[in-house]
Amino acid sequence: MHRPSKPIGQGLTILCGALIAVAANAASPPISNSGPSSLSEMPTAHERPGLNQPALPGNKLDDSYTGFSGSVFDIAATPNGNILVAVTAPDFSTNTIKKISPYGIKAVTSIPVLAGSPVNGLEPTGQSRFFAAIGGQDLAAGAGLWHVSAGITRFVADIESYTLGDWPDGEAGPYPAHWKDFRCEEFAAFSHGPQTNPYHLTAASGSQVLIGDAAGNGVLSARINGEIDWVAHVDPPLDPDTGGWMILGYVDDDGEIVGIGADGDGPVECYVEPVPTSVAIGPDGAWYVGELTGAVSANFFGEATPEGLARVWRIESGTHNVNCPSDECVEVVSGLDTVIDIEFGPDGYLYVLEYERNGFMATVAPDLEIPLAGGALKRCDAGTGDCELLEDGIFFAGAITFDKWGSLWLVENVFEPTIRQVDLH
Repeated sequence: MHRPSKPIGQGLTILCGALIAVAANAASPPISNSGPSSLSEMPTAHERPGLNQPALPGNKLDDSYTGFSGSVFDIAATPNGNILVAVTAPDFSTNTIKKISPYGIKAVTSIPVLAGSPVNGLEPTGQSRFFAAIGGQDLAAGAGLWHVSAGITRFVADIESYTLGDWPDGEAGPYPAHWKDFRCEEFAAFSHGPQTNPYHLTAASGSQVLIGDAAGNGVLSARINGEIDWVAHVDPPLDPDTGGWMILGYVDDDGEIVGIGADGDGPVECYVEPVPTSVAIGPDGAWYVGELTGAVSANFFGEATPEGLARVWRIESGTHNVNCPSDECVEVVSGLDTVIDIEFGPDGYLYVLEYERNGFMATVAPDLEIPLAGGALKRCDAGTGDCELLEDGIFFAGAITFDKWGSLWLVENVFEPTIRQVDLH
């Protein structure tokens, strides 16, 4: 497996924001080879009318599509079975939303580029209505939510301003994780201040979306009227040797790096960055959050990220301002790697797309010579936490979506994308 010849650091830096992280020899729980069991206390497929129906005949789309002339960080199926595709130009100068239909591929609209940020997330709420999340650059520059309806494109939520808050006075804005010290952004070469990177999203209603905030280490709620609130912050993974948060390294009082790894020393401890990338609404109505884990200290010495650091969380519908873990936010699937997207299928199971087994640093820092292993697609029982491997070795996996016929679509190689159907049988 080879890295693309063109630079890819910008795309994944946008994805990860300030997510340099550390991990220490975490072991992965075994993956079930016998397939998932029932959904435990969650409503099962047969309890939800229509949820367990097989894929319907009539899908007139081809098996795969290429030739998008740009990067694709998300796809989303519309109610009539078309597939929306967010295409960002190679120089990050344009964001074009295209539609895959039985008649081919057609441009639908464009989303203005703010601060050179791509469209990271798409979520339809009707045949010709959808939300688009724009990623954030350093100090949240350009981050926001757009809404498209009947060809009219509007900027509806200013996530950049929400994230910054009153920070210019030296205080935290309304939305930093409680464990985060802004001086630790030095590890990612970002400014010492609030960061945000809206990524994949899901609709809680026709006027509200839930957004995985990769650089903000949490989940946001944004409404079409501009209201924004934080739903949850996610804590760093635990070090199995110490029981405490995994340590990346240390900085001094001025934010200068003085040590890498848990064996270092310094006045400010910097922790692993949990990176929420995706949100899905489960058969039980709860909100599920998938996370990617950032770089680990071992990466800086040319070693792969240890297995099993990423998690999926469950938050009760309607909950706001909670911490993960807590009584209101519980871990339901563990032992995962670099989760980039999650979706519940028509069978009621949780489908999890993993970006790169050896960690995202293997893809953005070739000088470290961390080998590429590829991503994976898994089908998980959100009630028991058991997962079944469906496909591995996926090159730069980007996103998944289910269409109206129950077919699963996947983006492979986000920088030179192929969008293809997945055989789930």
